Amino acid sequence: MLKSNVDANNLSEKIICNNCGVGNKAGKARISYYNEDNIGMTTIDVSPEGTINVITVDDFLNTKNSGVDLIKIDVEGMEMEVLEEPLLL
Repeated sequence: MLKSNVDANNLSEKIICNNCGVGNKAGKARISYYNEDNIGMTTIDVSPEGTINVITVDDFLNTKNSGVDLIKIDVEGMEMEVLEEPLLL
């Protein structure tokens, strides 16, 4: 949905979407709850069999060759878990 909105608003030159989960530990996860009426409440569980790549904020920043101006975190109450990893900011 985010990628569709970025494309529809001609922002793909300014916004880079990354298809992954972010957590306090890198690994794999799977969707454990999904409600089509409120996709913002989708939850994931850590699972070695999962198909979702999960990275830490530091892992993400280490893969970028240029600076990052803004990181948008929208994790419905899990902000502290995402930010638990030491940040290289």
